[in-house]
Formats: sequence, C-alpha cells, structure tokens
Amino acid sequence: NSRELLNQYHEKYPDAIVLNFQEHNVGFGPNWASTCKLARGKYIAFLDDDDYWCDTHRLQEMVDYLEAHEECGLVYTNRFVLDVEKGTMTPSNSCIPEGETDVCTYMNSRGFPILFSSTILRKSLMDEHVNLDDYIRLEIPIQDWPTAMLIAPYCKFHYLEKPSVVYRSYKGSMS
Repeated sequence: NSRELLNQYHEKYPDAIVLNFQEHNVGFGPNWASTCKLARGKYIAFLDDDDYWCDTHRLQEMVDYLEAHEECGLVYTNRFVLDVEKGTMTPSNSCIPEGETDVCTYMNSRGFPILFSSTILRKSLMDEHVNLDDYIRLEIPIQDWPTAMLIAPYCKFHYLEKPSVVYRSYKGSMS
C-alpha cells in the first residue's frame, strides 16, 4: 500500500512532498531522473529504497557545510553496512582521501566510494552539468557514479566521517 501511504503524506504536506508516479515500470535510472527534474530546492538529498537514514541531524549539518563552503558541491557521509543474512552492522570508512585533487580519476581507477543515500548536492550543479533527459531517453540504469563524474570537475566533494545512513546488503540487490 505504498501509493496510498504516499498520497496521505502528500495530502498532509502538499508543499513539501511532490509525488511522481509512473504509469508503468520505467526502470530505476529514468524514474530517478524524472524525480530529480521535479526538485525545487537549493539542494537535493538522496535515499535509495533499501537504505535508511540513522542520524536526525545529518541534513542540517550537511547544508550548514555547503552554506559555509561555496566551492563544495557534494557532501557525503560514512555509512553502516547491514548484512541482512548475517544480521551484522559495521561502519564502512570508504571515502575519497582528503586532499585528492582529481576526484574523477580517483573514482575511475579506485572504484566509487560514495553511497548516494549519504549525499546531498547543489541542485544548480545538476541543472548545469547533468542531462537528466539522457537518463530517461537512454534508460541509464544507475545514477550515482555518472552523476558524480559529471559534477566532479566543477566542485569539491566533502566527506563527513560520522555515519548517517544504513546500507542494506543482501542477495539480489543492484550492488
């Protein structure tokens, strides 16, 4: 009953919640892109369907950092990894090393250390450097790595070590 629940939240908070229902399954990437196109704020924060935030102050802390550091375009945090089968939860200190000047090369050669559910980024960077229509038209199945690669040349990324999100790891997940 997700749709019913979401409609209830939308009715209660019509200025804060915008719903983007599709008539058929368009896939993860196109759905993500069409939803981002509806964003109206100064920043966009992400949360994938199988993750959850575990820090009630995270968004304010991240916005405060972005407000104080105009050169920064994306803030991300550490995360907990919940192994659903084992029932264990451990912190993952995966991050881009402080002082790394070529984020694109780092991410391309060493892997993508950022969990997008732990990020907030400036919407202006999305508007200027990410063609969301391409995600829809080409049915691009992932959003995090290509989006980060597209904005990285134009801003700095900042890592907050405090975990703020739980990533559920289980058989059958996309990653």
